[in-house]
Amino acid sequence: LLSVMGGGYRGLLGTRDWLYARGVLRSRALGCPVISVGNVTVGGTGKTPAVELAVQTLLELGQRPVIVSRGYGRRSGGIQIVADTASIRLDAEDAGDEPFLLARRLPGVPVVVGGNRYDAAQRAVDRFGVTAIVLDDGFQHRTLRKDLEIVMVRAVNPWGNGRLLPAGPLREPLAALRKADLVVATGVAGPDQLGQVTAAVRQHALDVPVLGAAY
Repeated sequence: LLSVMGGGYRGLLGTRDWLYARGVLRSRALGCPVISVGNVTVGGTGKTPAVELAVQTLLELGQRPVIVSRGYGRRSGGIQIVADTASIRLDAEDAGDEPFLLARRLPGVPVVVGGNRYDAAQRAVDRFGVTAIVLDDGFQHRTLRKDLEIVMVRAVNPWGNGRLLPAGPLREPLAALRKADLVVATGVAGPDQLGQVTAAVRQHALDVPVLGAAY
């Protein structure tokens, strides 16, 4: 039954890709760099610390970044300002756990949540005058045109049983890796643990570099 449901999920993904490929649905640009940090599986792959590192790097480069997230599991609706340049404005229940954590870890950096990433990012640009946008969990979201697509994976058993939701952990087929600009395999003890990730990337996205990362 789960495999049949996974087939239906694959069909929905294919329909969405078809609509974007033919211009029925479109990604829109905002005029400033957009860095997306996401994954192709459910579960922890290190997205939140990677977002934090991306923001810290942008700050060191003299940029004014904002974090834009869906705010999974939050109690609030619509577009919400979790934190502005002065303070945190929402609690974890209304912000979502990850946006709230990022707001605490990165004081002075605006954090905005919203289901539509383009609208949420536009709100941040209009309100805070930011010069760069970091999307938390942005790989599957295409309303906003992205300049750098970073995909986080687990180095050990990265794809589970290799099946799509709900029969397995994959949010997209592995062929979606071709959309990535960089793949980061987390939790590695050495380069010998990159084999599974590197093999999949070489099969589906030959020119995409793979990095190993440790916490």
